Amino acid sequence: MRHYLLDRTAVQTAGQRVGHSFDLGTVTLATPANWDTAAESPNQKARRLARDEVLRWLDFKLQPAPVLTLAPDAANPATHVEATWPTRPRLAYRLERSETLAPGDWTPATSWTDGTGNPSAHQSPLPVGGRVFFRLDYQPVAMPTEAPENAGFFKTYADFGL
Repeated sequence: MRHYLLDRTAVQTAGQRVGHSFDLGTVTLATPANWDTAAESPNQKARRLARDEVLRWLDFKLQPAPVLTLAPDAANPATHVEATWPTRPRLAYRLERSETLAPGDWTPATSWTDGTGNPSAHQSPLPVGGRVFFRLDYQPVAMPTEAPENAGFFKTYADFGL
């Protein structure tokens, strides 16, 4: 990752480029045992978190969409359906349902849940005398900006007077 200063007409000279130490490849990642300890430098942490964010977005954008599988619930086949889907650790998932397919009729059947790498399942009741439709929404897991170990590490534009 490189950042460049632009002047609306051309890229600035090499001496005017912005180069963060974690962008230059000279900073190695700390061992996992040292993460979020005094043994991990701020540059190592910045590189690790930036790498994690890129991997989350690549997983979201480049991997195939998860396949949602529906089957009668084994315990209540006449009244419930079981939805299953594969998960990936860098993604969060939410199952939604609709009885009409109208844009505003989709309601969450589950809350957002981070993937574990194992399949996830949800049993849902079938409407009496009607149809039900399901869709799986997924997105990258959120950055850990509110985690206690990251207190004061992430900055907002307001922190820089912008």
